[in-house]
Amino acid sequence: GRSSTRLIFFIPFAGTRMSSNSLWHTRSVTLPLVLRGYDVVVANMVSPFLWRCPASTHVEQYKRLLRSEHLEIGPGSAYYLIESGAARLARRVTLLDLAEEPLAYAKARLRANGYGDCATVACDVTEPFPVAPESEPFDSVAANHVLHCVPGPMARKLDLALDGLRDALADDAVFFGSTVLQESDKGHSPASRRFVRWLNDRGIFYNDRDSFDAVETILRDHFSHVSVRRVGAEAVFEAASPKKKRKPRRTH
Repeated sequence: GRSSTRLIFFIPFAGTRMSSNSLWHTRSVTLPLVLRGYDVVVANMVSPFLWRCPASTHVEQYKRLLRSEHLEIGPGSAYYLIESGAARLARRVTLLDLAEEPLAYAKARLRANGYGDCATVACDVTEPFPVAPESEPFDSVAANHVLHCVPGPMARKLDLALDGLRDALADDAVFFGSTVLQESDKGHSPASRRFVRWLNDRGIFYNDRDSFDAVETILRDHFSHVSVRRVGAEAVFEAASPKKKRKPRRTH
């Protein structure tokens, strides 16, 4: 589940601000009660019944793709890290979110479930990742149910996010996750179309220009190997081997 946020995890303040690169950032607060209920409400109700993408789809990705140096963008309740068990195999797990509250919650929940300590980074997913000089590059990055909560069109926000991660990625890194597609996407049911419109009207989602083709196009700009599939109303993606040549940044 901004810039790095999860569905219903955050209620935006009325005011927003413009960053130096002119992308809107959402100021937000966390609802601890909703964080605690994420596993039931989002992972096991909203995702399978409204978006028609079961939690098992995401869990399978984590089991197959999570590697030893892992970055989790928008960890929420850490549900997928814990449910998949894959984080136990990682040498280092780093959690990234715009707000401190979900970082602290996810870190504590991982620890309570027998995982070791993990690093946290509070920053906007669309800005450059603060790479420490002595740190190892990430060989896996997950952004699950994150991008639909980032303001702006997919062609811009995903491009900015991947530009910002470029210096933090290993040569053979994999980037995976999912995002709910725009209201007009053919994967929506009448019920999910109404719900996604409601979420956009209230500033919880910002995916009115998030097409399936935009996800695939931007990933192909940045990675040599890309797979994107539609599961219900979600685009489920994985991309490997980052390209070193920087693509022109999109402005629309």
